[in-house]
Amino acid sequence: MNEEIASKIKQWDNYYNVYVPTFLGTRMYAAHRKVLSRVMSTIPRETGIIDIGCGRGSTLSSFREWGFKNSVGIDVSESGIKTCQSIGFVLNKDVFIMDGTHTDYPGKSFEIVFSEGTLEHYEDFTPFVKEWCRIAKDKIIIVQPNHFSLYSKIIQFGWKIFRKNSGGVKELTYRLEDFYNVFAKYDFKLESVNFTTFHENAVIVFKRCNN
Repeated sequence: MNEEIASKIKQWDNYYNVYVPTFLGTRMYAAHRKVLSRVMSTIPRETGIIDIGCGRGSTLSSFREWGFKNSVGIDVSESGIKTCQSIGFVLNKDVFIMDGTHTDYPGKSFEIVFSEGTLEHYEDFTPFVKEWCRIAKDKIIIVQPNHFSLYSKIIQFGWKIFRKNSGGVKELTYRLEDFYNVFAKYDFKLESVNFTTFHENAVIVFKRCNN
């Protein structure tokens, strides 16, 4: 397991144990979920999808609601996976405890690899990108915060004041171009960038250059 990931497993467990939805967080989630729904509307419902860093199962639930029955989720946090189980997902069928930098799947196992809010928590996110590009057959879709928008800066300031407990989990600031450049090294080109209304989050779609 990646050393940085191993060092943060306890943080993720703590985060999911203390997580309490906030009004602002709920609004932001709804905003980028609306954009993601629009992106996913053009994708055949039989498509195989893996949600890496599925957390409490919110996005995986949306995939199932939207008709993507061939979708599974993985996470390194047992607390997160237990929450997934509590809302009806079955361990080792729908959700798996697994490291997103070293999965158990053969190359090109999933038409779409998806991840939401993962990369910005790591100093070195390249191991994630390398593995995702290995197991993705067609596309990789990620949801990432855009820390450089005015609205995002206001949100970050507010969280420092009002957010009482994040379990030790922190977000690092990256330019969206930082993600584009690393995916390009592994033969995935940028297909589209889809912003929420105030550009605080982006749904980014990459496509494999050579199938």
